[in-house]
Amino acid sequence: MTSQPNRRTFLKTSTSMLTLAATLGPVQLFGAEKEEKLNIALIGCGSIMAGHTNRLVRDQQNVHVAWLCDVDPAHIEEKANLLADFQATAPQRTTDYRDVLKDKNVDAVIIATPHHWHCPMAVEAMAEGKDVYLEKPISHVYDEGHLIKAAAEKYQRIVQQGSQMRSSPVTAEAEKLLREGIIGDIKVARAWTAELRTVLKPVPDSEPPAGIDYDMWLGPAPERPFNEHRYHLTWRLFRDYGNGEIGDDGIHDLDMATWGLNVTTLPK
Repeated sequence: MTSQPNRRTFLKTSTSMLTLAATLGPVQLFGAEKEEKLNIALIGCGSIMAGHTNRLVRDQQNVHVAWLCDVDPAHIEEKANLLADFQATAPQRTTDYRDVLKDKNVDAVIIATPHHWHCPMAVEAMAEGKDVYLEKPISHVYDEGHLIKAAAEKYQRIVQQGSQMRSSPVTAEAEKLLREGIIGDIKVARAWTAELRTVLKPVPDSEPPAGIDYDMWLGPAPERPFNEHRYHLTWRLFRDYGNGEIGDDGIHDLDMATWGLNVTTLPK
């Protein structure tokens, strides 16, 4: 295990790394198939990772989950319990993602953290020779997406964003019908998301829950006192960590709209 990071040292190192990646040009994604069992690490073991964990252990016989990483030990415990009936060897546990990345036996990582961690973790993982499955949206801010693509080329890694709707049978059938011209020439697509949300009443700042590495959770985000609304689940409502509704389910709707229109250039 490594020592916990000094927050300011991390920010300085991470910024230098991303500046280097920004000098790289246009990219393609590379990677070779492996026939032996893959060692996978799960980083960010909250709610969405439950679905990924179930699919990995039940549908993929050539996968072994080698690490569970989260700042909340309770999340790690939940995913360890999901794996217990499917793996003879229990995964290692850590609150520090760098323990995962320095393990040369790890082939790929699944990153399902708050959005502000997506780019730093993904780029570092590729630099350490890992392929990356990255939950949507691929980055917290626009320019970070280009850094991730640039790193994929530099380190010749496979990167996939978690736009799972593209893999569903109904989406594949819809694409086929659109391409066959079932509704004629497509001129306009509209995307919207309709969610039932509870209006949160403000609560005072407090101490982080016992056992939580809050400094690691903040990572590259601005330093702020702990507040329960800025933590599990509802962090999405705050610009420091997420992208609101458009970066939550909205990203799927936008993806379907652009895919249906066969958009190949970025909109203004």
